[in-house]
Amino acid sequence: MDPVLAPLLGQAGIAGIVLWWLMTRVEDRLKENTKAIDTLRHTLTRQTLAQLLDVLSRSSASPEVKRQATAIVDEIRGEQAAVSAQREGRS
Repeated sequence: MDPVLAPLLGQAGIAGIVLWWLMTRVEDRLKENTKAIDTLRHTLTRQTLAQLLDVLSRSSASPEVKRQATAIVDEIRGEQAAVSAQREGRS
């Protein structure tokens, strides 16, 4: 083997191993962060829906406010249905 090429191949191999090790660590952390973000998103969505449904149940809310709240509730439920369908497609 070429005396110049051998050290370069060795360094490339070591760099590849280090890169592989870092990527496996990052992947685990990304999975954990993704789960945390999904949990937070789910919690905020449920809280928002609860608040909007409370607004809709109030007789003192104006028709315009109720119309806007209904539109937001419909949008949130549509997004939830799309996410559920996507998850079922992956399973």
